[in-house]
Order: sequence, then C-alpha cells, then structure tokens
Amino acid sequence: MSIRHRVSRITSLIAFYRGGEKTTASIMPYYAIPNNEKSTDPHPPFIGPFEEVGFAYNKGFIDGLLREKLGFNGYVNSDKGILTKMAWGVEELTEAERVTKAFQAGTDLISGHNEIKPFKDAYEQGLLSEELINQEAKRLLKELFALGLFENPYRDPEVADQIVNTDESRASPVKPMKNPLSF
Repeated sequence: MSIRHRVSRITSLIAFYRGGEKTTASIMPYYAIPNNEKSTDPHPPFIGPFEEVGFAYNKGFIDGLLREKLGFNGYVNSDKGILTKMAWGVEELTEAERVTKAFQAGTDLISGHNEIKPFKDAYEQGLLSEELINQEAKRLLKELFALGLFENPYRDPEVADQIVNTDESRASPVKPMKNPLSF
C-alpha cells in the first residue's frame, strides 16, 4: 500500500476523532460492506476479521471504530434502502431483525423507510429494548436541540439576517465543502 493511500486512510478518520476539537455531528456510513478476502492487508485501526455486513449493520465499524476508538459521539444516519433493496449481508433476516441489527450496531436513524411496521414489529417481538430506543432518540434529539429546532420559531427575520449575513458565517461552511469526507 502506498504512503499516499495510508495517509488518505488516516486523514479520512480525523473528522471523527474527538480529541477536544469540534467534530462532525453525524455520519452516513454508505452501502459498502467490508470484505475479509479483499482486505488482506488491513492497517490500524482497520484490524480484521470484519463482520461482512453493510456498514449500517456493522457494530465493529460504528460502535467499535467510530465511537469507542475515535470518540465519535454524533448520530449515525443510514443510507436509503438498507431494510429492503440493499440489506448487504443480512438478506436472510426479516425487516424487524434488520432494524434491530442496525440499531444494535449503533445506527441511530434509518433513512428512506416510510413504513412503521418493521420498527413496531421489532419492538413488539422484544427485539428492541426501550433502553436502546431511548439511546437512539437521545443522540438525535441532542443534535436537534443544538441546532435550535425547539427554540422560539417566531424569530425576528431582520435580527436573523444580521447574524447569518456576515463574512464569517458565509466563510464557515466553505472549508468543509472544499474537503468533504467519504468512506
């Protein structure tokens, strides 16, 4: 593996490392699935063998690497379709079991699924505990409160314009957009 590839691998994880710095508030781990056969030369912190399931179901990646080793404390939002079309590595599970596996892996929000049935079934079948549901809700609500979504919605538009229409506020998103991260 080239030095450039190793540096790229390490720098792509920096955004998730707490270290007292501001980090990203959430991630979407993509549809990818780790493959032990193709990962013949893993380097720390990517030590195999890996559970060969999609990243939204991968406890070793979400809870192990991101949360425990790197200190990521934001929420994890899945890609669309992980319960139906793109349930990589968990095709044999029911949708209720897939919901449970994703939540137990550390995924907090399953995107693009508008049916409540698999979530309700997982809870009613005893697959999801109230404690786990509360943990997921806590992570999501923490970000919603941080964004001020529960504050007074009837703000003065002129005051808001004075806050956001500044050189500093226009410059703040430029750096992350110039350096996006993707796994």
